[in-house]
Amino acid sequence: MKAKFKLDVWEYADYDFLLFGLNCSEEELRLCWLLNKALELDFIKRPSIETQNNKLGAQNDFALFEYVKKPIEYDYPENSEDLSQLDKAEELDVIYQLVSNRNLNGVLIPEQPRVDYFLIIRGEYHDQVAPEAILQSLKQIPKMHMAFAIEPQSLKSKENLIF
Repeated sequence: MKAKFKLDVWEYADYDFLLFGLNCSEEELRLCWLLNKALELDFIKRPSIETQNNKLGAQNDFALFEYVKKPIEYDYPENSEDLSQLDKAEELDVIYQLVSNRNLNGVLIPEQPRVDYFLIIRGEYHDQVAPEAILQSLKQIPKMHMAFAIEPQSLKSKENLIF
C-alpha cells in the first residue's frame, strides 16, 4: 500500500496585503480613471485573472488593472555588477491592483457578493501607504457607494486573490 501525501500550496501563500472592497456603479475604465485622480496613480490594463468555475465547468475571467509605484527613481545599470542595486530598489515597490469581483458566470470572492471591485495593495506598503487615508480618498470618489477595508485572512476563498 502506497502512502499518499497532500501538499497544501496555499499554506505558504503570502496574504500580507491591504484589501479594500468597492461598490461602485461606474464601469471599470471610468473607475480606474477616478482612482488615478483620487490616489495619484496610473493604472494600466493587465491580462485578466482566469479561474475555473467547477459548478458550470467554465472558465471565469476577471478584469485586472495594475500600477507599480516606485518610491525611488533609478536608471537601469549598464553592466551586470550593478544589478544588485536594481534588485534592492525593486524590493521597495508598492503594487496597486484593481480587480473586478463579478462577471457573467459568477464572482471571484463568493463571500463578498456585493463587492464590485477589490483594490489590493501589495509590496512594501507598510511605510509608504496610510490605509486610513486611502479609505477616506476612496469614499470621496463620486458614485462610490461603499468602500471598506477587508482582512484577507478572514476570507474563505482568499487564495483567489493570489495571482
